[in-house]
Amino acid sequence: MINLPSRIHDELDLDSECPLILHGGKPNGLLTGVIASNDHPTYILNFGRSPEFNDRTRNLHENIELICEQLTGSLLEGTTPEPIALFSFDGLLISVQSSLPGDPGVDFLRGLRKRKRVRELVSRSVEWMIQFHETWGVQVREDPPPPGYDDLNEIKTVRGPMHRDFVASNILLPGDGYPCVIDWEDFTENGFPIVDLFHLIAECAPGSSLPERLQSALLTEGWYGKFVRHELEEYAEATGIHISSVRNNVKLFITNLIYMAEGRGNDKKAEKLRNFPVDADSLIF
Repeated sequence: MINLPSRIHDELDLDSECPLILHGGKPNGLLTGVIASNDHPTYILNFGRSPEFNDRTRNLHENIELICEQLTGSLLEGTTPEPIALFSFDGLLISVQSSLPGDPGVDFLRGLRKRKRVRELVSRSVEWMIQFHETWGVQVREDPPPPGYDDLNEIKTVRGPMHRDFVASNILLPGDGYPCVIDWEDFTENGFPIVDLFHLIAECAPGSSLPERLQSALLTEGWYGKFVRHELEEYAEATGIHISSVRNNVKLFITNLIYMAEGRGNDKKAEKLRNFPVDADSLIF
């Protein structure tokens, strides 16, 4: 009987000695596998725990295909996984993608979170996002609030491609050049792209809790707040999106955090975020 590693080796025409290493995943997410050659990752696999996850696997693979097609010939070509194969085994749909080089961005936040490392992670990630948004195209629109955000009035938001999990664990930093970005399962073409940017900025900010990190990033004239203001101004200038439109997305970002906290049953966290001051006069940019 053919097992999963054998099927994968046959599908990809690999040396049978290339090891397959399976990792865990979120209970409601996809499992990840790594095929190594010469002690280096060669391919990345994603699949679910049961056939009920197959639609998510297919969606991930199709997202990667779309993104690679869009970035072909751009400065970001090669900074996202390339689709290699999509096949079934024992009722499970398996997506195979190319691996990408670089140190995990989350490593830049560990330890004492030295300022130089944090600045490098955020600055290089903003550079990647600028190129991504310029290549794909973004626009400022005045829309009604999205579903689940009924407390927002109509606001001018920036619409376009959105990763929806643009955090340090999904960013790889090679020695030089643009970062690589992985985990495109939740990607959408018609999202709120600057919300991605605020997620990364808040994650990397000094502080032991989310409200403290938001304070450091958006309200305090400390080293990080000044650094963030410069990065957001760079983004606005490079993309041609006025800084006021960037600012308008802060409230949407905070509302998104509240929505996620409520969805996880964390009412205490949601209440703290509701009391977070996000009016234009309180922001430092």
